[in-house]
Parts: sequence; C-alpha cells; structure tokens
Amino acid sequence: MKRFIAPIIILILATVGYFVAQELLSYRTASFTFDQSVESISIHSGEDSDEAMPSLKTLTPDDSSIRLKEGAYYYIPSGDGVSNVQIPFVVAGDIALTVKPDYSTDKLGELATAELGAVQGALLQKYPRVIDGFEVNNLALFQRGEWAGVVLAPVGMDTANPEGYYRAILHKVNSQWQVVGTPRIVLTLDNTPNVSRELLTSVNELSLR
Repeated sequence: MKRFIAPIIILILATVGYFVAQELLSYRTASFTFDQSVESISIHSGEDSDEAMPSLKTLTPDDSSIRLKEGAYYYIPSGDGVSNVQIPFVVAGDIALTVKPDYSTDKLGELATAELGAVQGALLQKYPRVIDGFEVNNLALFQRGEWAGVVLAPVGMDTANPEGYYRAILHKVNSQWQVVGTPRIVLTLDNTPNVSRELLTSVNELSLR
C-alpha cells in the first residue's frame, strides 16, 4: 500500500509546487518615480472606470514599488493641486513609471488668472494689427498649465447675439507663450497641427462668458 501512496504524494506535491511556481512567476515589479507635486498614489486592479475598485496598496516616494500580477491596473494620484483622475497602466513585465499627473481644475483656474496678461501679450505680438479689435473673452489652461485655450471675441460684442468670435491655442515653451496655428471658429487637426485631439476638443468646447 505504501508503494502506491508515496508516488501519489510526490505527484501531488509536484503539482502543487508547479502551480505555486507559476503563481510566483506571474508577478512583476512596478516601480514609480514621483513628481514633487505628488504625495501618494493608490493602486487599483482592472480597467479605469467610474466605479473605483478597492485599493491594493498606497505608494509614496519612500515606498514606491509593488509586486503585481500581469494585467491591467490604474492608479489615482493625491497631492496639492494635482488632478485625482484614474491613470491606467498595464503590467506585462517589470515596469518603471513616472507619476506626473495634470493639475487640478482649481489650480489651473488660479494659473489662468495669473497668465492672462502674458497670453494677451503673446496674441498681440503675433497679430498686432488684428488683435486690437478683439479681447480674450474666456481663457482656460490644460494639463500642467503649459497649454492654453482662448475664446477671442470682438470688442463690444453682444453676447446675447454672438458672432465673429474665434478660438486659439497657445503653448508655453521656455516660459514664453507661443500661438499654435491660426485662430479659427473651429479648431481641427488640419488647421491646428501638433495638438492632440483631446486638447482640440476641450478648446472647441470653451464657451463665451
């Protein structure tokens, strides 16, 4: 009887060992480098969604790596002035990611107020003969404040019956605002090159104030 039991035990142990080894080998290391504006991130499994999954772990600059099974995940950053949106990532091997999220809506609004004069100056420098007849009716900053979208309206325009207003995009390079493309009624990938579709959509959605 013992002759039969011993091989069975060995087979069971080998099978268990195989699956344990496979489980361990399916885990990878995800390492994160934090921008100075980020205090922590919470790691979640699955695709990003409106309903957040439970946090697997909270990482900080002092504890910035985690072992994860291969698959889809997302993280939610926390910090002063950063956007708390879900940021997806995929683990297919050991990975190293930089955590540098966009600024929050509130911070971008504060920056827009501070940058209004500089944006107006860049537009005046680019179109000195035209811009005098227009004013910045609405200004919004995007991402980390390096992209700006503006609504240019004729001076004295009746907002109850608006007409003849345009939208424009500016990019801040080396601390200087530069106009991208030409102001248009509707900005597209064709008339405003080197700008993401997402940004174009956001600027086209800016309304008159």
